Amino acid sequence: MHRILYLIGQLGVGGAERQLIYLATHLDRSRFEPIVCSLSTDLVLAGDLHAAGVEVIVLPKRMSPDVTRLWRVLRLARRYRPALIHSYLFVANTWARTTGVLCRLPVIVSERTARENGSRFQDLISRLLAPATTLLVANSHAGAALAVRSRKITPDRLAVVYNGISVEPFRESRTGARVRDELHLGPQEPVVGIVGRLNEAKDHATFFDAMASVVREMPEVRILCVGDGALRDSLRRQVAQLGIENRTVFTGMRSDIPAIMSALDLLVLSSRREAFPNVVMEAMAAARPVVATRVGDVERLVGDGQTGVLVPPGNPQALASAILRVLADLAAAAAMGRQGRARVEAEFSMEQMVSQTQSLYERALSREGKCA
Repeated sequence: MHRILYLIGQLGVGGAERQLIYLATHLDRSRFEPIVCSLSTDLVLAGDLHAAGVEVIVLPKRMSPDVTRLWRVLRLARRYRPALIHSYLFVANTWARTTGVLCRLPVIVSERTARENGSRFQDLISRLLAPATTLLVANSHAGAALAVRSRKITPDRLAVVYNGISVEPFRESRTGARVRDELHLGPQEPVVGIVGRLNEAKDHATFFDAMASVVREMPEVRILCVGDGALRDSLRRQVAQLGIENRTVFTGMRSDIPAIMSALDLLVLSSRREAFPNVVMEAMAAARPVVATRVGDVERLVGDGQTGVLVPPGNPQALASAILRVLADLAAAAAMGRQGRARVEAEFSMEQMVSQTQSLYERALSREGKCA
C-alpha cells in the first residue's frame, strides 16, 4: 500500500478543497492510504475527512512570513514516509516541491487556475520549482496551457483531470423547500442564484447589474447570493443603489450546497476567469439550468442551448438577456437541467476523477521516487 500525503493551504469551503475531500475519501484503500495536512486552522470541511477515517494534520502559520513552515513539512514527511506528495494551490505546492527535492519524493501538484495575469512572484517561484515537479495535474485545458506557458512545465509532466462530483447528494429536491422557507423565498417565486467567493474574479458586480435589468422585466424574481469575501460590503452597497435590495438575499457562507442548488430555478456564473468551476457541475448535478460566461473550460462543461446558455464575460446586457430567456420558458429550463445532470453523470463523475488520479499516482511512483 502506498501512503499519499496531501498538502493544502486550508480546508475551508472552496473548489480545490472539495476536490481534495472527494479524492481522499474515495481512494482505493487497498492501494492507497491518504493523510491530509492543512496549512491553516480553517477546517470547515475536515469533518468529512474524519468521518471517512482519514487522518488530518494541521500546521498553522506561526509568523509572517513563516520561516519554520518548511522545517515542519519536512519533519512531517520524515515521520509519515509517504510514497508521494500531492499538493493543491500555490503555497502548498511550493512547500511540497521543496520537500520533494530534499526527501527525494515524487510530487504531484494541482493547477486550479487559468489566470493569465497572475502574480509575477508566483510565476517566478513556480518556474524555479518546475524541475521538482514529477507531474502537474490541471483541472482544465486552459490551466494546462497556462502551466506550459507561464510555469514552464514540459508536456511530458502534464495531465488534465477534470473535477469530479457525486450526483447522489444533489438528487433530493425536498431540501430546496426547506431553504426557501428559511430564507423567506416564496414557493412560486423564480429564484436566480450565484454561488462563490465574493471577489473580483467572480464579477458579482456584472451579475447584479444584469439582475437589475431582469427585475425590471420580471419583478417577481428573487436573487440569492451565496458566499462571502472581501467585496461583501461593496456589493451590498451596489444592490442598494440598484434598487434591488428587497429582492436580494445574501446568505454568507453555506456548507449545504446541494440544498441551496435545489432551491434555485437557475444558477448564474458571471466570472471573468475560471478553470473548471465546481459550482457549475453542482448546479447541473441538481438538474438546474446554468447561465455562464465563456471563460476557461466552461464551454466544455456547459452545452450552449442544451444544458444552459453561454455569454461573454463582463457584459451585463448579454447576461440579463440570457437569464430572461431561461426564466421565460420553464419547461425548456427543466429540460436543460435534466440534460445537465445526465452529462455530469456520464462525463464528470467523481469515480472518473478518482480513477484517473490513481493512475497518475502509479505513473509517478513508477519513476522510482526521483524528481526529474
